[in-house]
Amino acid sequence: MIGYFHDYARFCFKTFGNKVKYWITLNEPAITMLRHPYYMYGYIRNKTKLSILRYRTAHNQILGHAKAYQTYKKDYKAQQGGKISLALSSGWGVPLTDSALDKAAADRYMQFHLGIFAHPIFVNGDYPDVVKNVVGNRSEAAGIASRLPSFTEEEKKMVKGSSDYFGLNHYSTDKVANKPSGDDQSLTADEAFSKSGDPAWPNWVNGHVAPFGFRKLLKYVKDNYNDPMIIVTENGVAAPGEVNKTGPNRLDDVFRVDYYKGYTNAMLKAIIDDGVNVKGYMAWTLMDNFEWGSAYTTPFGLHFVDFDNDPKLARVPKKSVGFFKKLIADNGFPHVSKSSSMLADMALIVASITLLLVHVK
Repeated sequence: MIGYFHDYARFCFKTFGNKVKYWITLNEPAITMLRHPYYMYGYIRNKTKLSILRYRTAHNQILGHAKAYQTYKKDYKAQQGGKISLALSSGWGVPLTDSALDKAAADRYMQFHLGIFAHPIFVNGDYPDVVKNVVGNRSEAAGIASRLPSFTEEEKKMVKGSSDYFGLNHYSTDKVANKPSGDDQSLTADEAFSKSGDPAWPNWVNGHVAPFGFRKLLKYVKDNYNDPMIIVTENGVAAPGEVNKTGPNRLDDVFRVDYYKGYTNAMLKAIIDDGVNVKGYMAWTLMDNFEWGSAYTTPFGLHFVDFDNDPKLARVPKKSVGFFKKLIADNGFPHVSKSSSMLADMALIVASITLLLVHVK
């Protein structure tokens, strides 16, 4: 599969490289690892075998990405001038309590979903020690070889640094608590944590709204992955009030407006106050779309699309479109007067380091 993917990537570079300046080799490899078809459709019920497949899926994705990156760097980058990375999905994990066990669980939350991909690519070509130790020790206790594949020294050199920017997809934050793993050899048992929300955090269709977690995550990426240039490749919400509604009821998406206000403001704080090198931001998404296994039941769009009754699939602006128009026009700083030199200077700083985009997958 690594070879097949490399051939496909080379074809794309050769065919479209004169037009494409930002490449994403893989989108959300952690989701592919977790939602492996063998698991989704119950083909394999043996937890040990399933976890081996999941870790192998992660491993092959990393190697496939790295091989494609190295080919682009060697054969196409100088001529085409593009940048290449992958888009990693991650929530933010807050320890449920101040106990050492819950803090360790929150760290596993980050390492098994983000670190398992980011650490090899942005740090040293290998998996985080937490992941290697947990999987290795638990496998050894069961009398089997580690279920986590190993990188050869040559592969580590290929993987390390195989990215020109850090693509980050983020949606929500979780409270994380330690959970005894039991004896089975599953990925869930390796992670050994449980997730919950907070009564103070609004719920959306697939998570919890907590903008501070976005800022924390951006700072975490800066501190743990060598301060990379970050492009937020997805951030958005499927507002609960929109689900199973049509027509005008789908246009008054105040929940989404509030979500984007909170999250773009948290990002701005990360840039100005925390020194995070964010260069781009993409809202998920431009219009209501087909969303993974949820089909058309979880609308994320800034534009309403009536898939049931409109054969032309017209894009009808929701209230959130007006919010984004103003956000972009003001560059994140509404009502900045020319006489306010400090705010004007801040606006210029943000203008020089951020690019606000609306993205469609």
